[in-house]
Amino acid sequence: LEKFLEEYPYLFYAGVASEILRGRKGAAISSNTVLMLKSSQQETKKISEAITKGFLYAVYEMSQRDKQKTVMVDTMSAATSTLGTIEMTMEFLAKKKPLAVVGPLGIDENTTLALLSRYEYFPFISPFSTQQGLAAVSPYAFQINPDAEIKGRFLAEYAVKELGLKTFATLAPVDEYGMSIIKGFEEAVVENNAEMVEKQWYYDDTN
Repeated sequence: LEKFLEEYPYLFYAGVASEILRGRKGAAISSNTVLMLKSSQQETKKISEAITKGFLYAVYEMSQRDKQKTVMVDTMSAATSTLGTIEMTMEFLAKKKPLAVVGPLGIDENTTLALLSRYEYFPFISPFSTQQGLAAVSPYAFQINPDAEIKGRFLAEYAVKELGLKTFATLAPVDEYGMSIIKGFEEAVVENNAEMVEKQWYYDDTN
């Protein structure tokens, strides 16, 4: 973790790493198994299958590069209900503590599993969700696709710390995504002693 923070101090998960180093309880891991929960919903099933295949290939490629890095992958199709998905996850956790749980694509399932990870101490990875605040639900929940506010913060921090910029003007759509990304951007600008000189908004149907 210390090496990660030294090399990537501005990455999305740097805050989580810092909290763990300061003494917060770490994840309860006792196996080298990753649990992949595939989506059972028709509209997301194809994407979920593609993510699973990509993950399995990545595990295989890693094992070919280093024979000592062996990761086992268990795959299960998520239940058709959120409650059913939680029950099957809990049954799995009772048998072994996974290296991580990679969640399905449904919003409700992702939110519930993220909350469960907080109390069962397992790393939960949401591969596709852009839900606002999902990663804040638990110190063990991670979004591969970060929400708009985090993207805004990252853009501002990169602009200030890496590009050396000090004044900013923004143009964004008047919708939830636009307001969230500008909120994160503006907060990071102020925190880094830079200045927002102008904010402009537009509607999607603006010509």
